[in-house]
Amino acid sequence: MSLPKITTMDIDLPLFAHKAFSQLLWRIDHPEEVYQEILLPTHLIERESTGA
Repeated sequence: MSLPKITTMDIDLPLFAHKAFSQLLWRIDHPEEVYQEILLPTHLIERESTGA
């Protein structure tokens, strides 16, 4: 345990894994396509390290 408690990000790990795998399969089928930036939802968990 750290003091002060560290601020962190909460992510939907199953969603991130699903999107990563989907992108991998898409990239295998479309190796010449331009790269795409995909934004996935996150949630900031503010703790003592930010003065919250």
